[in-house]
Amino acid sequence: MTTASQHNDAPPTDAGTLPIVIASVMRPVGITGVQTHFREFRRQLDTRGITTELITSFSSPAALRLPLFAPRKVLDPINGSAGVWWYFKWHRVLLARALRARLADGAPTVIYAQTPNAAQAVLQTRRNSRQRIVMAVHFGESVARTWIGQGAIPAGGWADKYIRSSELKTIPRVDALVEVSEDSRRDLLSHVPAAASLPHEVIPNFIQRPELPTGQPARDVISIGTLEPRKNQAYLIDVVAAARGRGREITATVVGEGPDRASLEAQATARGVSDLVDFAGYVPDGSTLIANHAAYVHSAKYESFCIAAAEGLSYGRPVLAGAVGGLPEVFDDGVEGRFWPLDDPARGAEMLIEVLDDQATYDRMSAAARQRFETHFDADVVVPRLYDFLQDIGSRPSG
Repeated sequence: MTTASQHNDAPPTDAGTLPIVIASVMRPVGITGVQTHFREFRRQLDTRGITTELITSFSSPAALRLPLFAPRKVLDPINGSAGVWWYFKWHRVLLARALRARLADGAPTVIYAQTPNAAQAVLQTRRNSRQRIVMAVHFGESVARTWIGQGAIPAGGWADKYIRSSELKTIPRVDALVEVSEDSRRDLLSHVPAAASLPHEVIPNFIQRPELPTGQPARDVISIGTLEPRKNQAYLIDVVAAARGRGREITATVVGEGPDRASLEAQATARGVSDLVDFAGYVPDGSTLIANHAAYVHSAKYESFCIAAAEGLSYGRPVLAGAVGGLPEVFDDGVEGRFWPLDDPARGAEMLIEVLDDQATYDRMSAAARQRFETHFDADVVVPRLYDFLQDIGSRPSG
């Protein structure tokens, strides 16, 4: 494999000594998989005595940010595509501004960019090829797919084309890629074939190993994620309603905020299950709530990985989710959980009841879930792989 950089600068310092700067256009704190990824990576390295820096578009002073971010609140209701374009432009500008000061000395550094937009900001500000850019691929095919799934922009519209065009120009110029699943790599290469020549590593998301819960869980199932069309929590509500129709009352906790909250609450009321579904809103470190639930459930129409499902496994909880995107790489149907049909709530309810109420099945899946986590997603296993890959890319000679 060869690097994307074509400069002839002197090689960087020896492997294992390069500073790591994480670059993101997202807030430092939040429940998205991207935020969980870089936050947990920093925390894990910190416990190993390795310091990283996080630079985001929110690193700029509030007096500069607010006048640039505020117009989006006006644009979004009028023209979602214009609002998304505004987001991309000014978050990139502010991230580049914050990075410029950090990278000005040209010292060897690995910049771990969390999105193509962040990678573009790094490309605009790095001083030489000794400052290596490794981009995380948290998405499938294109970031535009996420915005379309949120209902923010239409498929095939000008904002969709703008994002994809930018990715086609940006991604082949980075020095290496880290994909969170084989599915995300396949999707990316279908969109950006030129990325196939970049050094890469498929490294899944990871979680710090929690203590196994003791005692009986107080509630049945929990789901974590932004309340938006792509996450499809409406299916979960229909499953709870279908289960009640079968005589089984399943209590569910929905963690997260988003544009769909009001409609989901109305749906729960209309289906007659508002007493069973608790909308918990945004909860910092919401994954800790999994310990108080018997199973983790997910109803998204697409996930490149789904770190929340891996968090469910970490607590030894069976997982039920659609067999979409990278989820079949997180757990196996019938082993650590079940793949339920996202177009058939009645069947989903039947499968969930079977997992929760058949003690032998539940115990078997629970033990398998924890084992799967320990071998595939435990931070002690995965973080050294990611760190070593970043250092390896940073230490390769230019050219």
